[in-house]
Amino acid sequence: MTFRRFSSDVLVSPLSTALISPIGSPDGPAPVSPGIPLLGGKLANPATLPGGTSRGVAWSPDATLIGVGHDTTPYFSAYKVDGFTMTKIADPATLPTARIRGVGWNGDSSSVAVASDATPFVLVYNRVGDVLTKIADPAVLPVGATRAVSFSEDGVYLSAVNITTSPYMQIYKRAGDVLTKLTNPATIPTGNCSGTAFSPDGIYLAISHSVSPFVSIYKRTGDSFVKLANPASLPAGTGNAVAWSPDGTLLAVAHTTTPFITVYSRSGDVFTKVADPVSLPASTGRGVGWSLDNRYLAVAHSNTPWMAVYDFGSGALVKLADPAIIPSGTGFGASFSGVDNSLAIVENITPWLNVYYPSTKPVP
Repeated sequence: MTFRRFSSDVLVSPLSTALISPIGSPDGPAPVSPGIPLLGGKLANPATLPGGTSRGVAWSPDATLIGVGHDTTPYFSAYKVDGFTMTKIADPATLPTARIRGVGWNGDSSSVAVASDATPFVLVYNRVGDVLTKIADPAVLPVGATRAVSFSEDGVYLSAVNITTSPYMQIYKRAGDVLTKLTNPATIPTGNCSGTAFSPDGIYLAISHSVSPFVSIYKRTGDSFVKLANPASLPAGTGNAVAWSPDGTLLAVAHTTTPFITVYSRSGDVFTKVADPVSLPASTGRGVGWSLDNRYLAVAHSNTPWMAVYDFGSGALVKLADPAIIPSGTGFGASFSGVDNSLAIVENITPWLNVYYPSTKPVP
């Protein structure tokens, strides 16, 4: 996932009323600040759907493309959003050869990285308009099936995390189209890693993993990454995904074991757990993303309703009512647009990709 500003039928008319309102609000949607709209409806499915269960999703920071990683060929699909229409763009000439679980853009939307189950495990494509062209693989590849990728906003650093084989994490430095692996940090996770995210300023790198402390946070100085002290309160189980708020002050971790989502507030290098929401996700948190205004947090999870959206405007996590049209199966990824708070959720049941648009979106 990228953190620059801010992841077959016509199901809801663009003229529909607001889709989401706070739980317990008898009068419908609560007031929101200008420029912070609630979600307004679900876009029609694209004519060409992703290839099966979709596990990774990320809006390009310029909000023109949605990258989706999925289980069957072509394994990676990108969709152009124009108004209320989603259209799949042409596949790149060089496709991944196996399932893609993670997608991440650089800050100016000129490159996208994908995490693959098979060698070379991480692939990077340059983008010119709607054309994606693969660059050369790094000389040193990740050592196993890669679960997630993240560019720093300036596109200089790329984090890729994997399962099965240590070191479980790799950090690359990019110069032109050459990716060079950096020396591993002195302290690395000791178990499978499933999520990674650079803070918007590129100083901090968060990685979620299967062994306590379940999330590891690194601070970058030049090309060196040093693990910070663990938060006093850790996630309750295996970390599956991480996401920074666009202002870099909040870090969300989606994980197994209740409460399924843990949010930290950052002050300098200290991370303090925010109180859990009263209404928790229904089950294991698998994907997470913040809205561009730092206010909304989306969690893709197991068990119906498969997604949850929280309002953090008050400084506490308040769950909003579920959409009228929810995903059909397990939510694996969540990504907000960096322009208008449109929200993409991917799942393991057709249509595989769901995009919810804001109530303020102009009707054509």
